Amino acid sequence: MFWLFEGAQSQQEFLFRVSSFDIPYRDVELLGIAVVMILGVSLKFLPHAYGFRMPGPRWRGFVFWGLNAAIACSAATFIGAIAFGNFWLLIPNELCAVVLLTIAAGTFWQYRLLGSVHSSERDRSVKFIRTAYVWFIIATAMLVFAPIYDIGIFQPLTNSASPFSHAYLGAYRHALTVGFILTMIVGVSSKVVPTLSGVDLRRANSLWPTLALLNLGNVLRIGTEIATDYTPRAYAVMGVSGFIELAGLALWGFEMVRNIRFGQRLTRSHELPVSADSSDNLVLSPQTRIGEILERYPNTLPIFLRRGFAPLANPALRRTLAGIVTVEQVCRRESVDLDSFLEELRSSVNNRVGLVGLAELTRENMRPEDTTSHSGESKQPRG
Repeated sequence: MFWLFEGAQSQQEFLFRVSSFDIPYRDVELLGIAVVMILGVSLKFLPHAYGFRMPGPRWRGFVFWGLNAAIACSAATFIGAIAFGNFWLLIPNELCAVVLLTIAAGTFWQYRLLGSVHSSERDRSVKFIRTAYVWFIIATAMLVFAPIYDIGIFQPLTNSASPFSHAYLGAYRHALTVGFILTMIVGVSSKVVPTLSGVDLRRANSLWPTLALLNLGNVLRIGTEIATDYTPRAYAVMGVSGFIELAGLALWGFEMVRNIRFGQRLTRSHELPVSADSSDNLVLSPQTRIGEILERYPNTLPIFLRRGFAPLANPALRRTLAGIVTVEQVCRRESVDLDSFLEELRSSVNNRVGLVGLAELTRENMRPEDTTSHSGESKQPRG
């Protein structure tokens, strides 16, 4: 992109290169990096952290291959259509957009995102996750509708020589970037950051103002940006939308910093379990997080694996999702009896504590100053 733009010999050549390559470049950037990453992380995060339904293997395969094929095909056909002036190549481009819309709507349904969430898994982040996937559907629907808007609305009303609205394309991108990508970032971080910092999510800020401001700013931006096709006055209102979104992000950022600083204070004051050899026993309850148990009592890992909690065999998941999911959540998800599982964990923990105590007692009794008298005669060990 740098070579294409900086190497242009004239303004006409520069504009041609921008119109030919910038749009597919942005699609690869936003869809190929951000959207693919979000959909991949969602497969690990949403079912385990909220209890949403896990999409089936056929759907996962369709999303992976269909999304990547649509991105590659869309980029190639758009460049070909502009570079060779063959606009029939844009027909496959539109079919790619239909595939993206199918993935967006189907993924929302596959997770059952509108289904009920158990009270132990319901927190402030759920509303962001649901809203983000709604925006994903809206954004891809706008992409499918783009040719209809360009040819059937924009060109007749503006008498434009070109059937292409840059403003509508910008509005679609804003629906994708702020509506889907940014809202997902805010939602996931509003669960992960406080949880890993030791903050009780039930007492955390609800972040409703952040969600309201982000959505208000996004709707205002999309509507006024499309309106700039017909009146320059819309630019003034469109500019205000940015400040509204910024206000929402500022509230979110302030909350995240508070969570992080709280976690740092807990760590410095040793209020968080930092060692498996800590003398303070962890109280095992349905709401105890798996990460806390494994951090304090790593000997309990085989119990989790034997009971069917196979993802914990992955060290990366033990460092991330285990810090979010509670004992009650994993038992309900794997159809394991909660009471019997807690009893098995407590038995293992008590045995571990007993062995550690015995080892410490043995070391205490076998200290050199206690086992040998000043006259050189051996003394009987205490106890």
